[in-house]
Amino acid sequence: MKRQKTDGLDRQLSYRFKRALGDDGCADWLDVRERAGMGRTLWRWSQRRVLLVAGGLVLAVGAAGASTGIIPWLGEAAKPAPPTIYPICKAANVQAQLSLHRNHNSSGLSGSIALINTGGKLCALEGQPKVSLTGLGADSARLAVEMFSPVANRPGPAYSVFGSAKDGQTLLGRASEPPNDSTASFGWENWCGRDSTELALRIELPNGSKFTLPVTKLPGCDNSAKPSRIVFGRANGAPPPLGPNFPLRPKILAGEDGQPLVLEQGNALHYRVALTNTSSSPYSFGDSCPVYQQMASLQRPDDHSHDSAKYPLVDTFTWGQYVLNCGSVGVVEPGETVTFAMELPASKDARDAKGELFWLLPTPVPAPWIWAQAPITVVGKTPGNYSAFDSYSILTPDAREVVLPDMAQDMALSLEGRYGPIVPGTRKLLLGKDEPNGPAYAWATESGSACFFTKTEGGCDEGATQIKPAQVGVGWGSVSPTVVSGEARDQVKRVDAIVNGKLLPVNLKNNIVYAEFPNGSTVSYIVLTMDDGSKVKIKQGAQNFGGTVPLR
Repeated sequence: MKRQKTDGLDRQLSYRFKRALGDDGCADWLDVRERAGMGRTLWRWSQRRVLLVAGGLVLAVGAAGASTGIIPWLGEAAKPAPPTIYPICKAANVQAQLSLHRNHNSSGLSGSIALINTGGKLCALEGQPKVSLTGLGADSARLAVEMFSPVANRPGPAYSVFGSAKDGQTLLGRASEPPNDSTASFGWENWCGRDSTELALRIELPNGSKFTLPVTKLPGCDNSAKPSRIVFGRANGAPPPLGPNFPLRPKILAGEDGQPLVLEQGNALHYRVALTNTSSSPYSFGDSCPVYQQMASLQRPDDHSHDSAKYPLVDTFTWGQYVLNCGSVGVVEPGETVTFAMELPASKDARDAKGELFWLLPTPVPAPWIWAQAPITVVGKTPGNYSAFDSYSILTPDAREVVLPDMAQDMALSLEGRYGPIVPGTRKLLLGKDEPNGPAYAWATESGSACFFTKTEGGCDEGATQIKPAQVGVGWGSVSPTVVSGEARDQVKRVDAIVNGKLLPVNLKNNIVYAEFPNGSTVSYIVLTMDDGSKVKIKQGAQNFGGTVPLR
């Protein structure tokens, strides 16, 4: 089997990490905002091959490895491969389970249909389902069933529930796996028909499977003049298999001189990983080499009051995914150990801290991970003379510090790897809960950045490296207003927006920028008036329905 191929590797790793961290039941924040009618606004942070082909060089590298007993690092990044196309599931080999839950912020329901492959082989679905209501009272109200566009965030017939933009399929989970591995989710709102206990959803899948699923809950009636509405999102498929298990136990070794591992900003971390065959049989990697992942994380300060079981004290700041240089390994005998050289570049956003280095070899569910962990010391960037107070005087440290709400504190923790810890005395309330975009909080970090958390967004000023005097974004949703929000430095005295060709004012108070305009409005420019009277005009890019474009 060609284990170098990375079909579904990112999905598999993401799936495994989510389950390992125990965040089952936690909704995507952007999705929560959209369902609440607040739109998908801006959260401005994100995480950010050298192939030896000359014959003589390859031989030289191999000789060097043989002389030291350490196999050199290849540095070949994992290459995307064409997706695997699975056979369509037979109609008799699919089971369905319906779940309905009431929304906390509306009278509607959130539903999901778990689809289970009961056959003996992997299979998938393609295309659109047919959905209708059946049973007593089914015809007592009009029903509109819509399919959700994964691109435009709105219903549209051109998009398929079963099938991603990449491969056009949804892989179903097996009967031996959790039933939520493959689900079709939907929202149901505005039922003004008969309150019947005999209603059922009639589901006809494109492969011929048909199900009648009893309805245990009904959404509330919001407007009897409008039809009841069911909107399906794109189905979530089961994680693809990654191939056979590896009978290998990894261990991260200390530096060649026996000293602890040190990762310095701007340099690559050089270390070694030893793989030991723990089975009773000889092992060979086969035709091609597997993909591994390596990552470094910063430990967060120990003085936080959060539960470490719920909030792990690590913050991943640099990682890589590469092909193991196993071509010259041959057969690994039982108990034999093979050592590989590794390299991991340091992130530009590193700071001085203790940390952890992780090395992982993905395995198929439900096999346990093959992974190793080791402590490292991170040497980060040297703080400059710039401080957040130079541009945000309201954050000058004093005794008038507030307690940040849990979500703001969580955001601060998640950004420590990039911006550093909070400067004591700088946690401030900038807007009250009854003010537009309030409550709004801000704080300064040890790297010189100012961070903000408001009703519509969260993010940080880039400190000394930021060129523009404001960070402002435009957000909108399917039913929510068009929102302009962000933060501006002290030298910005006025903010306006060109909306549908007209210059309109934007609120600016305590460095917080905010305005709402009618749904569907087009914002083409943000205009900043500086303290010297000059103007800074920032062009807004093309606006895609349901998206957010930062203006920096």
